[in-house]
Amino acid sequence: MLRYARQSVFLGNKKQKRLLKSAVAVLGLGSVGSAAAEYLARQGVNLKLIDRDIVEESNLNRQLYEEEDVGKPKAEAIGKRLKKINSSVSIDYFCEDFNSSTAERLLAGADIVIDGLDNFQSRFLLNDFCIKNNIPFVYASAIEASGLVTLVIPKKTPCLSCIFHDKSAVETCETAGIMPAVAGVIAAISANEAVKYLSGMGTLLEGQLLSISMLDNKIEKLNVAKRQDCQTCNGKYKFLSSPPAIQQLCSDAYHINIRTTNLKKLKIKIMRNPDFIVTGSDDYLGITYRKKGITLFKNRMIIKNVSSAAEAKTIASKIIGM
Repeated sequence: MLRYARQSVFLGNKKQKRLLKSAVAVLGLGSVGSAAAEYLARQGVNLKLIDRDIVEESNLNRQLYEEEDVGKPKAEAIGKRLKKINSSVSIDYFCEDFNSSTAERLLAGADIVIDGLDNFQSRFLLNDFCIKNNIPFVYASAIEASGLVTLVIPKKTPCLSCIFHDKSAVETCETAGIMPAVAGVIAAISANEAVKYLSGMGTLLEGQLLSISMLDNKIEKLNVAKRQDCQTCNGKYKFLSSPPAIQQLCSDAYHINIRTTNLKKLKIKIMRNPDFIVTGSDDYLGITYRKKGITLFKNRMIIKNVSSAAEAKTIASKIIGM
């Protein structure tokens, strides 16, 4: 216990032992998820790390990866890094897509989940799964210079659908940008919220949404409430029951159904990022992204020159926040 001596002085040995027996699933290992995972590993929490993406050079300014990790699966890279930091904790990593058919296996055994995802479709799927299976999770998001955190406890607090309804924001880090510091702050808060829940110490963000703006140093706690008409809280898990909206067209092309999108506004956002070359009209956009060809319509997209459905979905998320 010498490793944890300083925090045990504060928590007490009994609560520290609870942490050592706990397991947290970190779903999404970008700027928030990767940092949250490190905070937890250092405190002695066992981890399940899940991400379908690979490390890119543009990740290095805010995500806990090194230059030699570029091109490697994020889950593997951060898993091996954290094992070097604390070899005494159990760390399992999964370089897989989180969807309705993999959710149960990937999240099995987790006492709590940290949501490090980057899109609302996957978040509502996580929300459905956790409410149905009585697993608490920490919603944590950061974009531009702002962040949000709340704790969802099934049957006790408002769920994500209560708070955001069926929101389907198109803002992503690729189109809107993000300041590294805000991701670090949100990561620390989300990891701390998980530790408080697991140890039984402190005041939790139950029924409250913590909002932080780093530009004007503004911090607010907003009260949120259950909705009587919330489908998830009433046992209707539409995201969990929906099949993946992706279909392979040929050996290296995939068709993806998306929500209706304003292409004119999206084009302006995408063109801010030099990684994307954009052409097209009001009816469609032609996008080139690192030798990948994307045709984006108002409610669907085709992605060519990709090796798998997971890769196609990853690219779609960068553009549309799928």
